[in-house]
Amino acid sequence: MASQSMAKQKSFERRAKNYRIPLEALAIFTAQLAALLAAGLPLVSSLEALQEQMEDPVFRVIIREVRLEISAGSSFSAAVKKFPKGFNALFISMVEAGEASGNLAEILQKVAAYFESSVKLQPRR
Repeated sequence: MASQSMAKQKSFERRAKNYRIPLEALAIFTAQLAALLAAGLPLVSSLEALQEQMEDPVFRVIIREVRLEISAGSSFSAAVKKFPKGFNALFISMVEAGEASGNLAEILQKVAAYFESSVKLQPRR
């Protein structure tokens, strides 16, 4: 049973690099991350909390990898750039702007609102 679980985990890890995070999931993640940061939680702790509650197993791997990159000394923007299919260009640019200005939580709140409005505009399938 454990080997089956490990094989599944390896499969998620292989898929992470080219995984396209659904916009709705990215909107929720961004809003939750902004709220945690605004509440004063450090970035790594915020990512750890979001990783634990993430239901999408591939997105969970991505969050873990981003968190580990930051723990190793990378910036948040450098860490998310390693997943260009997962985090779109707008997200990456706005994270860079948030880091440069020191207003990451505030900027992420705006990005989350934009993503949420974009999700509402998308046609239902």
